[in-house]
Amino acid sequence: MKRIFAMAMILCLLSVFGACGKKNPEESTAPTTTADADSPAATTIPSTGDSTALPSTSSADDTTSTTAIDSTTLTSGGTTEAGGNETAAPTTGNATIKNGDSSPEKPTNTVKPTEAPSNKPTTKEQILQYYANAINTAFAKKPGLTKNTQTVITKDIHGDEGVNKLLNLSIPFVKTTGRQVVNNFLGIGDPANNVTPKNTDLQGNGILFESKLTPAHVTSAICEEQGNNYKLTINLMDETNPKRDNSSAIGSCFRNYKAKEDVYTELKDYAFLNVKIDNIIMKTHDVMITAIIDKESNQFSELKIEMPFDVRLEGIKVLAFGGDWGEGSAKTTALYTAFQW
Repeated sequence: MKRIFAMAMILCLLSVFGACGKKNPEESTAPTTTADADSPAATTIPSTGDSTALPSTSSADDTTSTTAIDSTTLTSGGTTEAGGNETAAPTTGNATIKNGDSSPEKPTNTVKPTEAPSNKPTTKEQILQYYANAINTAFAKKPGLTKNTQTVITKDIHGDEGVNKLLNLSIPFVKTTGRQVVNNFLGIGDPANNVTPKNTDLQGNGILFESKLTPAHVTSAICEEQGNNYKLTINLMDETNPKRDNSSAIGSCFRNYKAKEDVYTELKDYAFLNVKIDNIIMKTHDVMITAIIDKESNQFSELKIEMPFDVRLEGIKVLAFGGDWGEGSAKTTALYTAFQW
């Protein structure tokens, strides 16, 4: 009897161990092993080493559960090929990874330093305004200065036979010649030197004139750097009989010349000689302003105004002598130096 009972216990234990071998893979969290690509893929669940028998939940007819695995399995950041070889995923962008450094190298941008803005006047408008500001600075600060003004003959006055006789005529009572009279009308003569002390009203005394020049008055305006100074060169348009006011280019910045109206006014002083001029044609050309101005203070160190002109006199008569025409050329220059600021 005891032998029969022992055999029954042995059979029960064998059936329990057999049931443990059919454990459902879904209930296991153990890792799986992938078989070779040439053999059927199967999942093997290793033993946990526990000798305690567990009751079986599967029927005896269940077969071993298998899991089919693709020959290629995608992995994070790459691809695992059959046989376990891993290939790197493609990368995008221009980042460069140095050896031993997992962070990409940052691109470097080269930025040129921004140059400080220049106060140098460049356009006509800017240069004319800069010149006008320098004139206004002189009006406000009233520096001492020396002004030299002179008109010289550049082409002798000559004309028809009657005019040539008149020019050489010695006029009694006034101890002068006809040529000298004409020269006086044009302002030709010795230079006028005017030394002006500080705090003199330069504008009120007609020593310096404000500038009302516009781009329409000038043909060119250039600014050059000369150390701590700017050199301005302004060329004015050619004109015929320019008035001494802002209606003309030269009159908008300079007044030390005789206009047509001034000559006719002065003829009254020679009424006793019966001097007459029917018509005066005065043409200015190549008029140029040259100014040296300190960059920081906007103060003149030198200023020159040059006004060449041609003149034609028609219907000239002095006493009983005269002719139909006479003409010549001259140049008036005003030079400002020795500024005392």
